[in-house]
Formats: sequence, structure tokens, C-alpha cells
Amino acid sequence: HRRGDCRSHLWVPRTRVAISLDQKVNMVYKINTVYQMTQASPHIKHKRLKRKQEIQSRAMQMISADGIEALTMQKLAAGLGLTAGALYRYFRSKAELISGLEGQLLRDMSEGLSQALESAPPPPDAKDASLFRLWICASFYLQESSEHPEHAGLLAMLLADPRHLVEDQDLPGVSADFIGLFGQLVKQLSAAEACTALSPGDAQRRALVFWSSLQGVCSLRKLRRVDADFFDPSRAGSDLIRSLLQGWGADPERVQAQETRLGTLKKSALKIVDKEAP
Repeated sequence: HRRGDCRSHLWVPRTRVAISLDQKVNMVYKINTVYQMTQASPHIKHKRLKRKQEIQSRAMQMISADGIEALTMQKLAAGLGLTAGALYRYFRSKAELISGLEGQLLRDMSEGLSQALESAPPPPDAKDASLFRLWICASFYLQESSEHPEHAGLLAMLLADPRHLVEDQDLPGVSADFIGLFGQLVKQLSAAEACTALSPGDAQRRALVFWSSLQGVCSLRKLRRVDADFFDPSRAGSDLIRSLLQGWGADPERVQAQETRLGTLKKSALKIVDKEAP
């Protein structure tokens, strides 16, 4: 019917719906995501995954060099030779990119800890073995911080920043990744309690104290230029774990013996590496 002709149907004028830039970006992101998940070939999916890893790697470099504030989607895109629009095909926002970095970091740490626990031969005694594995957990975390300071730095910044840098919709994924790492500590502390190497207690609360205390120790690394010996994270970490385990009922001699055992194994591993080096 012609405009204004109301004889048989009521005419409804056309209206324009204003769409913000964020809404447009999310629409593009969702369309691309749905396509990649349902229509793309395995080759295209592999290329997309590789590109996402490249983006995350570059973002990590920028954060390590200049902090989270220096990371913008525009600068990141320029550093990768992409347009900002192309970047939004992989991450709908800076917040999603940061949550992806945090999740990947936690998954890598969880996998690395699993490998460390599996590769080190424990002593035959159950109590000694449980304490030995807890020393491995602490040693791994401290070593990871030393060998990959950019990873420890990102985690420290995310924890220290009062803003919520991860969006609510991304929290379930990040939480699941954290639980994967955190759960390994809970498992080892529960095993130590089960064999009476530790006194009865809440394994989850103990794991929280264990992890958060180590996270604080790792931040001492920045102060080493003031006094390298006093602010040595390895020494502070050893003092911390020794105190925690003894405070939770572990026999001091067993704690010391398993710390020494781990130190001996690490030295032996270094000697093997030196012999194999060309």
C-alpha cells in the first residue's frame, strides 16, 4: 500500500535503530566465531588458532615491556601488520584478549606442574613422598617465575589492579583454568593429610595460603637490585614453605630432608644437561 493509505492496513513508518561501535564489533566477532566453529575447514581452523597465538604472544610482549595500560587494540594491530577491524575477528575486546592470556598462562602452568610431579621420582615412604611433592609444587612455581618473568608479571598485574580487567562473561573460563592449577595443590595437601604427614585441616584454605604466599614471594624479584641476597625469592620461598608445612603439623626433619632431596635431584639434572650440551 502507498504511504498513508490506511484503508485496509495500518501503515507503520520505518525506523532506524542506532547501533554503537561496540555492538558492531561484537556482531562481527560473533558472526566470524559461528562461521569458524561450524563451517570452516580444519586447515582454516588451524590457521585461525595460529593467528590467535601470534596475537597473544605479541600482546604479552607489549604488556611485559610497558604494562597493561600500553596495550591497545590499535597498537597491537599495527604491530602485527593488521587493521584494527581484522583484529576484532579474533578477540571482541581488550578484556577478552587479557582473559585469554590469563587462561593460557594458567593452563600452561597446570600442565607444567603435572609434568614436574610425574617426572621426579618420590621416596618410598608415603609421608616423605607427600612432602616431597609439595616441595616440587613450590619449586615449580618459583622456577616458573624466574624463567618466565613476563608470565609472573602479567599475573601479578591482574591481581594487583583494582579494576576488573576480565569481563563477567569470560570469568567462567578463567575460573576453570585457575581451578585446574589450584586443584593440584589441593590434591597434594589432601594426600599429605591422609597419610598423616600433615595434621587435619582444610586443604582448600591451605592451598590458597600456599599459592598466594608464593605469589607474594615472586614479587620480591624486582627488589633484588637493592639487595640481591636478602630479596632472593628462592631463599624466601624455602623459608616460607618450611614454615607453612611445619605449622601444619609436618615433622621438621622430614621437611628438611625432602627439601634437600629435591635440591640434590635438581643439581643432578643440571649436570646431565651440562654433559649433553655441545
